[in-house]
Amino acid sequence: MALSKAGIGYATKHLLKVAFPDFQPEIKVESGVVQADFKDWKIIFGNAPLHADSFSYLIDNKSIIIKEDIISILFDLLSRREELLQTAQFDRHGRYCFEGSLAQRFHCDKRPIIDDWAMRIRKIAVEMVPELQILPRRSHDYSTHDIDLLCRFGGFFKNLRTLSADLLNPRYKGQFQKSWSQFRDYQKNKNNDPMTKAARMLARADQEAGWESIFFIKALVSGENDCTYDIFDEQIQYLIAELTKIDAEIGLHGSYASPEDLCIFNKEKEHLEQVLGQTIVLNRQHYLRFEAEKTPGIWTKADIRHDFTLGYAEQYGFRCGTCHPFPVYDLQNDCPTNTIEHPLIAMDGTFFQYLKLNKADSREIINNLRKTCHEVEGDFVLLWHNSSVFREYESWYKEVFTACL
Repeated sequence: MALSKAGIGYATKHLLKVAFPDFQPEIKVESGVVQADFKDWKIIFGNAPLHADSFSYLIDNKSIIIKEDIISILFDLLSRREELLQTAQFDRHGRYCFEGSLAQRFHCDKRPIIDDWAMRIRKIAVEMVPELQILPRRSHDYSTHDIDLLCRFGGFFKNLRTLSADLLNPRYKGQFQKSWSQFRDYQKNKNNDPMTKAARMLARADQEAGWESIFFIKALVSGENDCTYDIFDEQIQYLIAELTKIDAEIGLHGSYASPEDLCIFNKEKEHLEQVLGQTIVLNRQHYLRFEAEKTPGIWTKADIRHDFTLGYAEQYGFRCGTCHPFPVYDLQNDCPTNTIEHPLIAMDGTFFQYLKLNKADSREIINNLRKTCHEVEGDFVLLWHNSSVFREYESWYKEVFTACL
Protein backbone atom coordinates (compact mmCIF):
# COMPACT_ATOMS: atom_id res chain seq x y z
CA MET A 1 0.00 0.00 0.00
CA ALA A 2 1.53 3.30 -1.11
CA LEU A 3 2.03 6.05 1.43
CA SER A 4 0.57 9.52 1.09
CA LYS A 5 2.82 12.57 1.32
CA ALA A 6 1.44 13.14 4.81
CA GLY A 7 2.43 9.62 5.86
CA ILE A 8 5.88 9.90 4.31
CA GLY A 9 6.49 13.23 6.01
CA TYR A 10 5.27 11.88 9.34
CA ALA A 11 7.59 8.85 9.35
CA THR A 12 10.59 10.75 7.97
CA LYS A 13 10.25 13.56 10.51
CA HIS A 14 10.29 11.15 13.44
CA LEU A 15 13.36 9.30 12.18
CA LEU A 16 15.28 12.53 11.61
CA LYS A 17 14.10 14.09 14.88
CA VAL A 18 15.62 11.14 16.74
CA ALA A 19 18.81 11.42 14.69
CA PHE A 20 19.06 15.23 14.79
CA PRO A 21 16.97 16.63 17.69
CA ASP A 22 17.67 20.29 16.91
CA PHE A 23 17.41 20.15 13.10
CA GLN A 24 14.27 20.65 10.99
CA PRO A 25 15.09 19.62 7.42
CA GLU A 26 12.87 20.31 4.44
CA ILE A 27 11.33 17.06 3.21
CA LYS A 28 10.53 16.51 -0.48
CA VAL A 29 8.82 13.55 -2.16
CA GLU A 30 9.23 12.86 -5.88
CA SER A 31 8.52 9.60 -7.77
CA GLY A 32 8.63 7.54 -4.59
CA VAL A 33 11.98 8.98 -3.51
CA VAL A 34 12.18 10.94 -0.25
CA GLN A 35 14.74 13.70 0.14
CA ALA A 36 15.55 15.59 3.35
CA ASP A 37 17.48 18.81 2.76
CA PHE A 38 19.60 20.20 5.57
CA LYS A 39 21.68 23.40 5.38
CA ASP A 40 24.34 22.22 2.95
CA TRP A 41 23.84 18.45 2.79
CA LYS A 42 21.00 16.00 2.27
CA ILE A 43 19.67 12.50 2.90
CA ILE A 44 17.92 10.58 0.11
CA PHE A 45 15.77 7.54 0.90
CA GLY A 46 15.32 5.06 -1.93
CA ASN A 47 12.56 2.58 -2.69
CA ALA A 48 14.38 -0.76 -2.93
CA PRO A 49 12.94 -3.55 -0.73
CA LEU A 50 14.54 -4.02 2.68
CA HIS A 51 15.60 -7.66 3.08
CA ALA A 52 17.56 -7.47 6.32
CA ASP A 53 17.48 -5.57 9.62
CA SER A 54 19.78 -2.86 8.31
CA PHE A 55 20.07 -0.64 5.24
CA SER A 56 22.84 -0.01 2.73
CA TYR A 57 24.02 3.46 1.75
CA LEU A 58 26.56 5.47 -0.18
CA ILE A 59 27.87 9.02 0.14
CA ASP A 60 27.98 11.23 -2.92
CA ASN A 61 28.65 14.99 -2.96
CA LYS A 62 27.52 15.63 0.62
CA SER A 63 24.50 13.39 0.13
CA ILE A 64 23.71 10.26 2.11
CA ILE A 65 21.85 7.94 -0.24
CA ILE A 66 19.97 5.13 1.51
CA LYS A 67 18.98 2.58 -1.11
CA GLU A 68 16.16 0.75 0.68
CA ASP A 69 12.66 1.91 1.49
CA ILE A 70 12.81 2.15 5.27
CA ILE A 71 10.18 4.91 5.43
CA SER A 72 7.25 2.55 4.78
CA ILE A 73 8.36 0.27 7.61
CA LEU A 74 8.73 3.28 9.90
CA PHE A 75 5.22 4.37 9.05
CA ASP A 76 3.72 0.92 9.64
CA LEU A 77 5.37 0.73 13.06
CA LEU A 78 4.54 4.26 14.21
CA SER A 79 1.03 4.60 12.78
CA ARG A 80 0.13 0.97 13.63
CA ARG A 81 -0.99 0.47 10.04
CA GLU A 82 0.36 -3.07 10.28
CA GLU A 83 -2.61 -3.87 12.55
CA LEU A 84 -4.96 -3.44 9.58
CA LEU A 85 -3.37 -6.18 7.48
CA GLN A 86 -5.41 -9.31 6.79
CA THR A 87 -2.61 -11.38 8.33
CA ALA A 88 -2.80 -9.47 11.63
CA GLN A 89 -3.37 -11.64 14.72
CA PHE A 90 -5.35 -10.52 17.77
CA ASP A 91 -5.91 -12.04 21.21
CA ARG A 92 -9.22 -12.54 23.01
CA HIS A 93 -9.19 -8.90 24.15
CA GLY A 94 -8.80 -7.65 20.59
CA ARG A 95 -5.16 -6.71 21.15
CA TYR A 96 -2.67 -6.97 18.31
CA CYS A 97 -0.24 -9.82 18.99
CA PHE A 98 3.53 -9.75 19.04
CA GLU A 99 3.57 -13.06 17.16
CA GLY A 100 3.83 -12.29 13.44
CA SER A 101 4.34 -8.55 13.98
CA LEU A 102 6.98 -6.24 12.54
CA ALA A 103 8.31 -5.95 16.08
CA GLN A 104 8.98 -9.69 16.08
CA ARG A 105 10.51 -9.60 12.58
CA PHE A 106 12.93 -6.85 13.56
CA HIS A 107 13.64 -8.22 17.08
CA CYS A 108 12.05 -5.20 18.75
CA ASP A 109 11.80 -7.13 22.00
CA LYS A 110 15.49 -6.31 22.33
CA ARG A 111 16.21 -3.18 20.27
CA PRO A 112 14.21 -0.17 18.97
CA ILE A 113 14.92 -0.50 15.25
CA ILE A 114 13.81 3.03 14.33
CA ASP A 115 16.08 4.58 16.94
CA ASP A 116 18.98 2.33 15.94
CA TRP A 117 18.56 3.42 12.32
CA ALA A 118 18.42 7.06 13.42
CA MET A 119 21.65 6.74 15.42
CA ARG A 120 23.35 5.07 12.47
CA ILE A 121 22.26 7.89 10.17
CA ARG A 122 23.60 10.40 12.70
CA LYS A 123 26.97 8.64 12.75
CA ILE A 124 27.17 8.62 8.95
CA ALA A 125 26.25 12.32 8.80
CA VAL A 126 28.90 13.28 11.36
CA GLU A 127 31.55 11.37 9.40
CA MET A 128 30.47 13.15 6.23
CA VAL A 129 30.12 16.61 7.84
CA PRO A 130 32.65 16.67 10.73
CA GLU A 131 31.67 20.19 11.79
CA LEU A 132 28.10 19.04 12.49
CA GLN A 133 27.16 19.83 16.09
CA ILE A 134 24.44 17.62 17.60
CA LEU A 135 23.15 18.09 21.13
CA PRO A 136 21.98 14.75 22.59
CA ARG A 137 18.40 14.50 23.86
CA ARG A 138 17.94 13.90 27.59
CA SER A 139 16.27 10.59 28.40
CA HIS A 140 13.35 10.30 30.84
CA ASP A 141 12.34 7.46 33.14
CA TYR A 142 8.59 7.04 33.70
CA SER A 143 7.28 4.82 36.47
CA THR A 144 3.61 4.35 35.67
CA HIS A 145 0.88 2.56 37.60
CA ASP A 146 -2.59 1.39 36.57
CA ILE A 147 -5.07 1.35 39.45
CA ASP A 148 -7.23 -1.53 38.22
CA LEU A 149 -8.22 -2.50 41.77
CA LEU A 150 -8.56 -0.24 44.79
CA CYS A 151 -9.89 -2.45 47.61
CA ARG A 152 -8.94 -5.91 48.79
CA PHE A 153 -11.41 -5.69 51.63
CA GLY A 154 -14.96 -4.35 51.78
CA GLY A 155 -18.27 -5.87 52.88
CA PHE A 156 -18.73 -8.92 55.10
CA PHE A 157 -18.86 -11.53 52.33
CA LYS A 158 -15.92 -10.01 50.41
CA ASN A 159 -13.82 -10.04 53.59
CA LEU A 160 -14.82 -13.64 54.28
CA ARG A 161 -13.88 -14.77 50.76
CA THR A 162 -10.58 -12.87 50.85
CA LEU A 163 -9.43 -14.20 54.21
CA SER A 164 -10.67 -17.73 53.53
CA ALA A 165 -8.70 -17.85 50.28
CA ASP A 166 -5.47 -17.24 52.17
CA LEU A 167 -6.37 -19.59 55.00
CA LEU A 168 -7.35 -22.54 52.79
CA ASN A 169 -4.94 -22.21 49.86
CA PRO A 170 -1.69 -24.12 50.53
CA ARG A 171 0.16 -21.94 48.01
CA TYR A 172 -0.26 -19.00 50.38
CA LYS A 173 1.28 -20.65 53.43
CA GLY A 174 1.88 -18.07 56.10
CA GLN A 175 -0.08 -15.44 54.17
CA PHE A 176 -3.19 -15.61 56.37
CA GLN A 177 -1.53 -13.89 59.34
CA LYS A 178 -0.34 -11.06 57.10
CA SER A 179 -3.80 -10.72 55.60
CA TRP A 180 -5.42 -10.76 59.03
CA SER A 181 -3.11 -7.95 60.15
CA GLN A 182 -3.95 -5.98 57.01
CA PHE A 183 -7.64 -6.57 57.65
CA ARG A 184 -7.36 -5.23 61.20
CA ASP A 185 -5.63 -2.12 59.85
CA TYR A 186 -8.42 -1.75 57.30
CA GLN A 187 -11.06 -2.00 60.05
CA LYS A 188 -9.42 0.94 61.84
CA ASN A 189 -9.24 3.02 58.66
CA LYS A 190 -10.50 2.06 55.18
CA ASN A 191 -7.64 4.01 53.64
CA ASN A 192 -5.29 1.36 55.05
CA ASP A 193 -6.61 -1.21 52.56
CA PRO A 194 -3.51 -2.98 51.13
CA MET A 195 -4.38 -1.95 47.55
CA THR A 196 -4.55 1.70 48.56
CA LYS A 197 -1.45 1.38 50.70
CA ALA A 198 0.39 -0.27 47.77
CA ALA A 199 -0.31 2.73 45.54
CA ARG A 200 1.16 5.07 48.15
CA MET A 201 4.22 2.83 48.47
CA LEU A 202 4.77 2.91 44.71
CA ALA A 203 4.52 6.70 44.69
CA ARG A 204 7.05 7.07 47.50
CA ALA A 205 9.47 4.67 45.78
CA ASP A 206 9.19 6.67 42.55
CA GLN A 207 9.80 9.91 44.41
CA GLU A 208 12.87 8.57 46.23
CA ALA A 209 14.33 7.25 42.96
CA GLY A 210 13.70 10.52 41.12
CA TRP A 211 11.54 8.91 38.42
CA GLU A 212 8.57 10.66 36.85
CA SER A 213 5.53 9.07 38.50
CA ILE A 214 2.12 8.69 36.83
CA PHE A 215 -1.00 6.93 38.15
CA PHE A 216 -3.81 6.00 35.78
CA ILE A 217 -7.22 5.98 37.48
CA LYS A 218 -10.38 4.27 36.25
CA ALA A 219 -13.28 6.73 36.25
CA LEU A 220 -16.32 4.47 36.29
CA VAL A 221 -19.31 4.46 38.63
CA SER A 222 -21.05 1.50 40.27
CA GLY A 223 -23.03 -0.61 37.84
CA GLU A 224 -21.00 0.29 34.75
CA ASN A 225 -19.16 -2.38 32.78
CA ASP A 226 -15.53 -2.86 33.90
CA CYS A 227 -16.14 -1.00 37.18
CA THR A 228 -14.04 -2.26 40.09
CA TYR A 229 -14.38 0.90 42.20
CA ASP A 230 -16.54 4.01 42.05
CA ILE A 231 -14.67 7.16 41.05
CA PHE A 232 -16.82 9.18 43.45
CA ASP A 233 -16.03 6.94 46.42
CA GLU A 234 -14.16 8.66 49.27
CA GLN A 235 -11.41 6.05 49.20
CA ILE A 236 -10.26 6.81 45.63
CA GLN A 237 -10.59 10.52 46.28
CA TYR A 238 -8.35 10.12 49.32
CA LEU A 239 -5.77 8.25 47.25
CA ILE A 240 -5.80 10.88 44.50
CA ALA A 241 -5.28 13.61 47.09
CA GLU A 242 -2.36 11.71 48.65
CA LEU A 243 -0.72 11.14 45.26
CA THR A 244 -1.00 14.76 44.19
CA LYS A 245 0.57 15.87 47.47
CA ILE A 246 3.84 14.26 46.41
CA ASP A 247 3.59 15.55 42.82
CA ALA A 248 2.61 12.26 41.18
CA GLU A 249 0.67 12.93 37.98
CA ILE A 250 -2.84 11.59 37.46
CA GLY A 251 -4.14 10.26 34.16
CA LEU A 252 -7.24 8.47 32.95
CA HIS A 253 -7.25 4.68 32.77
CA GLY A 254 -9.76 4.39 29.93
CA SER A 255 -12.11 1.46 30.46
CA TYR A 256 -12.33 -1.72 28.40
CA ALA A 257 -14.92 -0.28 25.98
CA SER A 258 -13.58 3.29 25.77
CA PRO A 259 -11.00 2.88 22.95
CA GLU A 260 -13.89 2.24 20.57
CA ASP A 261 -16.55 4.59 21.97
CA LEU A 262 -16.10 8.37 22.23
CA CYS A 263 -19.18 8.84 24.43
CA ILE A 264 -17.89 6.36 27.02
CA PHE A 265 -14.39 7.84 26.90
CA ASN A 266 -15.63 11.42 27.33
CA LYS A 267 -17.91 10.47 30.23
CA GLU A 268 -15.04 8.82 32.09
CA LYS A 269 -12.73 11.75 31.41
CA GLU A 270 -15.35 14.18 32.73
CA HIS A 271 -15.78 12.09 35.88
CA LEU A 272 -12.06 12.13 36.64
CA GLU A 273 -11.80 15.85 35.90
CA GLN A 274 -14.68 16.48 38.30
CA VAL A 275 -12.89 14.61 41.08
CA LEU A 276 -9.44 16.01 40.32
CA GLY A 277 -10.61 19.57 39.70
CA GLN A 278 -8.48 20.02 36.60
CA THR A 279 -8.29 19.01 32.95
CA ILE A 280 -7.06 15.48 32.25
CA VAL A 281 -4.52 15.23 29.41
CA LEU A 282 -2.87 11.86 30.19
CA ASN A 283 -4.28 8.44 29.33
CA ARG A 284 -3.61 4.73 29.20
CA GLN A 285 -6.20 2.21 28.05
CA HIS A 286 -7.20 -0.65 30.33
CA TYR A 287 -5.78 -3.99 29.10
CA LEU A 288 -3.67 -1.88 26.69
CA ARG A 289 -6.59 -2.10 24.24
CA PHE A 290 -6.14 -0.04 21.09
CA GLU A 291 -8.09 0.03 17.82
CA ALA A 292 -5.82 1.42 15.09
CA GLU A 293 -8.62 2.98 13.04
CA LYS A 294 -10.80 4.26 15.90
CA THR A 295 -8.79 5.04 19.03
CA PRO A 296 -6.56 7.87 17.69
CA GLY A 297 -9.64 9.82 16.61
CA ILE A 298 -11.24 9.33 20.03
CA TRP A 299 -8.15 10.62 21.81
CA THR A 300 -8.03 13.62 19.49
CA LYS A 301 -11.68 14.56 20.04
CA ALA A 302 -11.29 14.09 23.80
CA ASP A 303 -8.19 16.35 23.77
CA ILE A 304 -5.82 13.74 25.21
CA ARG A 305 -2.32 15.18 24.83
CA HIS A 306 -0.21 12.25 26.07
CA ASP A 307 -0.89 8.52 25.91
CA PHE A 308 1.08 5.59 27.38
CA THR A 309 -0.80 2.59 25.92
CA LEU A 310 1.29 1.22 23.06
CA GLY A 311 3.19 -1.78 24.32
CA TYR A 312 2.55 -5.53 24.17
CA ALA A 313 0.99 -7.35 27.13
CA GLU A 314 2.64 -10.66 26.28
CA GLN A 315 6.09 -9.29 25.39
CA TYR A 316 8.39 -6.55 26.59
CA GLY A 317 10.23 -4.23 24.23
CA PHE A 318 9.45 -1.77 21.47
CA ARG A 319 6.05 -2.35 19.85
CA CYS A 320 6.36 0.82 17.76
CA GLY A 321 10.06 0.36 17.00
CA THR A 322 11.00 3.43 19.06
CA CYS A 323 11.32 4.60 22.66
CA HIS A 324 11.04 8.27 21.67
CA PRO A 325 7.70 10.07 22.04
CA PHE A 326 5.88 10.63 18.75
CA PRO A 327 2.51 11.93 17.50
CA VAL A 328 -0.22 9.31 17.22
CA TYR A 329 -1.36 8.94 13.59
CA ASP A 330 -5.01 9.12 12.52
CA LEU A 331 -5.29 6.52 9.76
CA GLN A 332 -8.91 7.45 9.03
CA ASN A 333 -8.01 11.06 8.20
CA ASP A 334 -4.43 10.33 7.07
CA CYS A 335 -2.75 12.84 9.36
CA PRO A 336 -0.80 13.05 12.62
CA THR A 337 -2.73 14.07 15.72
CA ASN A 338 -1.93 16.27 18.72
CA THR A 339 -1.73 13.22 20.99
CA ILE A 340 1.85 12.29 21.81
CA GLU A 341 2.49 8.58 22.35
CA HIS A 342 5.00 7.50 25.01
CA PRO A 343 5.59 3.83 24.13
CA LEU A 344 5.28 1.33 26.97
CA ILE A 345 8.50 -0.68 27.22
CA ALA A 346 7.97 -3.10 30.12
CA MET A 347 5.05 -4.27 32.30
CA ASP A 348 5.11 -6.33 35.49
CA GLY A 349 2.63 -9.00 34.36
CA THR A 350 4.55 -9.66 31.16
CA PHE A 351 7.32 -11.27 33.18
CA PHE A 352 5.47 -13.33 35.79
CA GLN A 353 2.15 -13.95 34.02
CA TYR A 354 2.84 -14.24 30.28
CA LEU A 355 6.51 -15.22 30.01
CA LYS A 356 6.73 -16.86 33.46
CA LEU A 357 10.30 -15.69 34.01
CA ASN A 358 12.11 -15.69 37.32
CA LYS A 359 12.88 -12.50 39.23
CA ALA A 360 16.60 -12.41 38.47
CA ASP A 361 16.07 -12.69 34.70
CA SER A 362 13.23 -10.16 34.80
CA ARG A 363 15.36 -7.66 36.70
CA GLU A 364 18.19 -8.07 34.20
CA ILE A 365 15.85 -7.60 31.22
CA ILE A 366 14.29 -4.46 32.68
CA ASN A 367 17.68 -2.95 33.45
CA ASN A 368 18.93 -3.78 29.95
CA LEU A 369 15.83 -2.24 28.35
CA ARG A 370 16.31 0.94 30.33
CA LYS A 371 19.99 1.04 29.36
CA THR A 372 19.03 0.57 25.70
CA CYS A 373 16.53 3.45 25.89
CA HIS A 374 19.18 5.74 27.32
CA GLU A 375 21.72 4.65 24.69
CA VAL A 376 19.43 5.92 21.92
CA GLU A 377 18.39 9.00 23.95
CA GLY A 378 14.84 7.72 24.35
CA ASP A 379 12.51 7.28 27.31
CA PHE A 380 11.99 4.21 29.46
CA VAL A 381 8.34 3.63 30.44
CA LEU A 382 7.68 0.98 33.08
CA LEU A 383 4.23 -0.19 34.23
CA TRP A 384 3.82 -1.69 37.70
CA HIS A 385 0.31 -2.28 39.08
CA ASN A 386 -0.61 -1.58 42.70
CA SER A 387 -1.95 -5.15 42.75
CA SER A 388 1.64 -6.39 42.23
CA VAL A 389 2.99 -5.26 45.60
CA PHE A 390 1.66 -7.61 48.28
CA ARG A 391 0.91 -11.31 48.78
CA GLU A 392 2.50 -13.56 46.12
CA TYR A 393 3.99 -10.50 44.41
CA GLU A 394 5.67 -8.96 47.46
CA SER A 395 9.05 -10.43 46.53
CA TRP A 396 8.59 -9.18 42.95
CA TYR A 397 7.96 -5.68 44.27
CA LYS A 398 11.07 -5.77 46.48
CA GLU A 399 13.46 -7.70 44.24
CA VAL A 400 12.43 -6.40 40.83
CA PHE A 401 10.50 -3.11 40.96
CA THR A 402 12.40 -1.28 43.69
CA ALA A 403 15.69 -2.86 42.58
CA CYS A 404 15.24 -1.44 39.07
CA LEU A 405 14.45 2.13 40.11
